[in-house]
Amino acid sequence: MIKKFPLLIFYLTILILTSMGQSQNEFAVGDCLSFKANSGDYYGFVVTETSKKKNGAKIGLTPVIIKSKNMPTDADFRNGKVFINDVLNGSTNKNEEGFFVLHLFEPGFTTIAGRLTRVDNIALDNSKYITGGGTSASSLEQFEQMLNMIPAFIKMGYKEAELKRYLK
Repeated sequence: MIKKFPLLIFYLTILILTSMGQSQNEFAVGDCLSFKANSGDYYGFVVTETSKKKNGAKIGLTPVIIKSKNMPTDADFRNGKVFINDVLNGSTNKNEEGFFVLHLFEPGFTTIAGRLTRVDNIALDNSKYITGGGTSASSLEQFEQMLNMIPAFIKMGYKEAELKRYLK
């Protein structure tokens, strides 16, 4: 038994390291994530899409209007605002509210995901919104450039809406 103990420790270590590596880049719809930019500011995002998208994006993030020198709290997300616009839903041929979404792609997804911190998970009601367009990033540099453009999104026809309107 004592001879097998080091082997058992080895297998448990591999199992733990593997599960840690997988969970770092696995996000679920409704995850509230914070990102600390190189400027020192924190930004907030809610996951509205996961890697099941056909376009190859690893994740779709909707910015929550949070820019702070402190890590956002779950209350910051629940009381936060998001960018929306009216989008024609092809399946219903009706205008619906759509979130602005940042789609993240490889090769930079892993680097960006490593800097995202899960703060909370909220139950989004996907019958109340669709993806309304947005932009994409495949590197950390592109992602930070998109953060700097958030104030310009309002000028592109997006309006602010309370995130709590889209919760279950």
